[in-house]
Amino acid sequence: MVRAVAIQRFGNPDGMALVEIAAPEPEAGQVVIAIEAIGVGGDFVELSGGVSSVDAVALGGPVPVAHFALQHAHFKTGDTVLVRGAAGSIGIAAVEIAARGGAGAVAVTTLSAQWGERLRALGATEVLDRSGKGDAAYDLIIDIVGGPDLPDFIDRLAPNGRLMDGIVLTP
Repeated sequence: MVRAVAIQRFGNPDGMALVEIAAPEPEAGQVVIAIEAIGVGGDFVELSGGVSSVDAVALGGPVPVAHFALQHAHFKTGDTVLVRGAAGSIGIAAVEIAARGGAGAVAVTTLSAQWGERLRALGATEVLDRSGKGDAAYDLIIDIVGGPDLPDFIDRLAPNGRLMDGIVLTP
């Protein structure tokens, strides 16, 4: 027997269940590959310094994308950062990296107060609603949402501020 994640119904993660199934038996011309760890929707990250494959899977794609977005935007200690669409995996990673990197402030936009509190626990210092309304200007805006409201956020940049939009980066 082996463990597998079965999709019992489509939608949110509640539709998936960890189940035990019979170990696969290869037919002629087939092989069975032993998998040590796998991520759902994550890309492989080549981590040095003794990081286990299970930990590497947890990092997956969001952490390097957020890291390179901040790096390409020339993030530095003391910068004020707004992460637009911070409740997703890339946004969460951007919040944590900016906070741990010494950001002067880390503001986030999110749809719910509950997510806002979770993001505060991860390093956000200000929680804004989806529209991002407020008076503060930011040195750096990491925009994960895009769409027609993006131009409204350009006005939120401080002088010489930087905006990273449509985060599709290659390291």
